[in-house]
Amino acid sequence: MMHLTTVNIRQTTCEAGIEALYRARAFCIVGGMQKGMPVALLIALVGVSALSRFLHEPAGEGVVWNGFLFGVPLALAGLILAGARWALMAAVIYGTIGLALDLATLVQSLSHGEAHRAIVLSLLTGGLNLALVVVAWSGFISGAWDVTPPASRPPNLPSPPSA
Repeated sequence: MMHLTTVNIRQTTCEAGIEALYRARAFCIVGGMQKGMPVALLIALVGVSALSRFLHEPAGEGVVWNGFLFGVPLALAGLILAGARWALMAAVIYGTIGLALDLATLVQSLSHGEAHRAIVLSLLTGGLNLALVVVAWSGFISGAWDVTPPASRPPNLPSPPSA
């Protein structure tokens, strides 16, 4: 009788350990892959915007433009890290608007023969915005944040009667 109780306790402990490992693995995959890349791209966009400010001081840019360049991506990164799935769709919208502005800037720079610095920055931020759109969209539609534990196993067969 004592032997069966020990086996049952060990089996229950083992099942709890396996379930804990599964949840930890699922958290790492969801937390690392789905949230990490959009956040890294948003922070990279903030960095490139700061670099652009440092290279040439634009005159007369207001609070709204600074909020769009710095505030919105940082707020979206925080919301994505907090687990707000809708923030991924907001990041897609932000990246789409940024990509449209980058393409317009690129066309204007090429048609007016402006400095190569503006062309390079437009290409860089355009690539980051395109990557943000693709990564955030795939994270939004994947549904990977709806992780459920594995299905329960069938119950153990009854042990044979002891003689």
